[in-house]
Amino acid sequence: MKWITRLIAFIIAYIATGLFLIAAVDMAVSRAMLSTTTYRAAFNNDQFARNLVPSILTAMAEGSRNGDLDVWPFEAETLAERVDANTWAAATEVLVPESWVSEQVERLISLFDGILNDETTVLQETIHLQLLKQNLESEPAITAANRLIDALPDCTFAETELIQAIANGEETRLPLCKPTAEFRDYSVTTIVQWLNNIGQMLPATTNLEAIGITANSIQGLHLLVEINWQVVSLLFLCPTALLFLVVFLVVKSLRSFGRWTGIVVIMSGLTILGALFLLQAITINTMTDVWQTNTPQERFFAQIVLSLVRAAFLQSSTTLLLLAAIFFAVGFILLMVASYAPQAIPELFEIEDSHPSPEDGTTPNANRTKAKHDHIIES
Repeated sequence: MKWITRLIAFIIAYIATGLFLIAAVDMAVSRAMLSTTTYRAAFNNDQFARNLVPSILTAMAEGSRNGDLDVWPFEAETLAERVDANTWAAATEVLVPESWVSEQVERLISLFDGILNDETTVLQETIHLQLLKQNLESEPAITAANRLIDALPDCTFAETELIQAIANGEETRLPLCKPTAEFRDYSVTTIVQWLNNIGQMLPATTNLEAIGITANSIQGLHLLVEINWQVVSLLFLCPTALLFLVVFLVVKSLRSFGRWTGIVVIMSGLTILGALFLLQAITINTMTDVWQTNTPQERFFAQIVLSLVRAAFLQSSTTLLLLAAIFFAVGFILLMVASYAPQAIPELFEIEDSHPSPEDGTTPNANRTKAKHDHIIES
């Protein structure tokens, strides 16, 4: 019967170790994904701000192959083939300055932090678009259009005829090429008018409420965050309760208590370290996949994901290392308790003979008990 009890205790201890691991990983990932530090580390850098706008526009242009042809005034699907990334970035940087992108990213991260903290006042906080609107409606739009035209390859004879037909009223898109002097102004004007129209549609300022985010949405998200933290607490409490069950089943002394609980806690710390190495392997594997993408735009968006994964890994690994250290420290203390705990004291009272001694009227058992008591006091 004793070995069955020990087997059940081993199974319970194994389950408790797994639950401690799940709780630690959930806590680490939650802290990483719900922390603005992670997003600032991933997105608040010069490379991200410099490449964000041109990469998004190029992705939109590539998507126009199967989308609405009226979105772009020219054959945007050939943009990545005809304009190198540096030239395209220089053209868009005139319209959307890198510093402005960095400011807006920081602003959005701050708003995200407010949403997580259930601050409904962030709904009315202003997001400024005045600079972007002004650039699209004024001289920067002309500069950007000229830079784009100058970077394109010369138009073929067929493309020149197509531009002439468009100038005469044919409804189609401009070919993406550098026209002759005769049609250059027309091509530049077409692109500038398109940029002006976008600027006119943009508001000078906006806020989260204007784009459809409501107080109920914020409260719902905050509730999900709170539920997640309650789940993390519950995940830590469940294996602790299982350890108490192990103590109830097999622990008969302080030394046994220290050994059982100490070993389980240290094994939990080791599994947390194992999870940390696994997360590191996943991050490295993701980095390898990034460099297998084909186009610079795909590589940029893959790098965004990679930056987020890397930042989340650094943030979560700190939490996992701290938890592992706590588990190791607690386990070591428990094993030290087991090492220095006294042996189990024998029973002081054993009923072996209830007949009194004829000499002094006491029972033999009472005499033996008194002798044990005196021996304990002397020692």
